[in-house]
Amino acid sequence: MTRFHLPLSRALIVLAMIAVPRLALAQDKVKEIRDKNRAAMEDFDLNEFPSAKTQLEAALEMARKAKLERHPIAAETHMFLAIVQIAGNNDELEGIVEFVKALEINSSAQVPVDYRTPEVQKVFDKAKARVGSGGGTGPSDPVEPPPRKPPPKTGPQPLDCSTAGEGVTHTPVDTATAGKDLKIEVCMGAEIAPTKVMVFYRPQGVAEFTILPMKAGEGGLWTATVKGGAVGGGYMHYYIEARNAKDVALVRSGAKDSPHIVEVLAADGSSVGDDPGGGGDDENPLSGGGGGDDDEDPGMGVKKGGGGTKKGGSIFLAVGAGSGAGMLTGGGLEVAEDGGKAVEVNSGVAPAPFHVQVEAGYLLSPKSIFGVYGRFQVITLADTKRAATGAISGGLRFTRNLAPQDKPHLYVHVGGGFGHIRHTVDLAKPLQDDPDATRDTALQGMVHLGGGAGYSLPLGSTMSFRIETNVLAGIPVGDKDAFAINADLNLGIGVAF
Repeated sequence: MTRFHLPLSRALIVLAMIAVPRLALAQDKVKEIRDKNRAAMEDFDLNEFPSAKTQLEAALEMARKAKLERHPIAAETHMFLAIVQIAGNNDELEGIVEFVKALEINSSAQVPVDYRTPEVQKVFDKAKARVGSGGGTGPSDPVEPPPRKPPPKTGPQPLDCSTAGEGVTHTPVDTATAGKDLKIEVCMGAEIAPTKVMVFYRPQGVAEFTILPMKAGEGGLWTATVKGGAVGGGYMHYYIEARNAKDVALVRSGAKDSPHIVEVLAADGSSVGDDPGGGGDDENPLSGGGGGDDDEDPGMGVKKGGGGTKKGGSIFLAVGAGSGAGMLTGGGLEVAEDGGKAVEVNSGVAPAPFHVQVEAGYLLSPKSIFGVYGRFQVITLADTKRAATGAISGGLRFTRNLAPQDKPHLYVHVGGGFGHIRHTVDLAKPLQDDPDATRDTALQGMVHLGGGAGYSLPLGSTMSFRIETNVLAGIPVGDKDAFAINADLNLGIGVAF
């Protein structure tokens, strides 16, 4: 008996040694896929639909390579991809295909509550009916009817904290009436002892949450009221967070990446933005569309727009001041002459001391800005009799943020335009007709092409501090123009509204 069991035990040990690392590897891959799903849906929340779709497709490819195509994480990814196709790309057919794939893997899969809009739920029910009727190859559940739209609340629903007990007690608000104040209440257990409690809310199509302090009442009750002017569009997101005296979060109800969703209804109970003819679908609360007015400050992110699935919408302005220098490659000075001929400039570095730069742009998305710029230079060092006192240039500019506009971020930009930049050059010898002159200017331009990079630090909900570098190549057009490469360093302020 001993000689029989010893080889068997060794075999079991060898199998365990092989299986445990493989299981750990699979768990690591599941976590990696889940992180990619989370990042994709964060992009979806910011209306970056192509990026969200690309990341989810990459997550499915990762699952395939790891042989996790039938794992619940693959079902989750298919569910998210369906939501992106429906609410982001208005592609119901592709949404059904992805929902069917998810249900074939996990027949009990449901639309995540944070994305369970009437539009998405309707498509999910179609997919579930198709799987249940044999349209899919996997197991199926009975088809459930679409959820009923809850009626609007007719009045405030007071929260009784005397029976709440420990922890956080909050009944999420399901519906609100457009233009009417929205009251939010929460009970905090005595053991939490928060210093402050806040509501973070954002209307439909707004990327940044607005912070609203809650007021402490009796028995652990905290209340806050969102003013009616901010209650619009088709939906609102909100979550609640309690913090201590060191401003450290203690507990939450909801979260930034999984907030509570409030459906905003018209006074008669109909969905805001519904097509009177019955031809319109309900809007997705995360799609950036909506039928409300632009009456809420969007912060540095995406401004709420009216109607459709409009993305972007913020106007961006920036003003800064700086100094620069250029690498000259020859040409003549503007004023200085020697014997009736312009004094030639030797190649080298010359300063362009002071200028103001302004920019006006439109946020195509939370990460992309297209606009115009102007550079207004003041000449202070040239002292010839007819020395120039300034220079103007301007053009078009495209900026790509490496993070959403409301976050600290690096950015890069490219652009081009017309105008001049003047560099100050020391005179090698006195001029016959202007012996006291020591410096003149050389003219760069008239066409400019280039780009640069910068860093933006938010100073509040709408303002940011910016530091950036610009490098422009000046291409000569006129007789006195010279080719040069100019580099500027600017400090300034940006504002989005």
